[in-house]
Amino acid sequence: MVCIIAGSRLCTKEEVFSAVEQSGITKEISEVVWGMCPSGGDLYGKQWADEHGICVVPFKPEWDNIDTPN
Repeated sequence: MVCIIAGSRLCTKEEVFSAVEQSGITKEISEVVWGMCPSGGDLYGKQWADEHGICVVPFKPEWDNIDTPN
């Protein structure tokens, strides 16, 4: 299962790790999409995946390109 782990930049590592573990789907996650934010929920989602040997796929947002469809 592909999973996005994201959240506020104010999230702590403990909050994100706990939320992922409490989701009950950790054994089904085969890939984590990382929004590349260097802090908060995105970063800790990536760290969780790294610590569990799960593939991380970076997804760079195009904040400056308002012409990108969808």
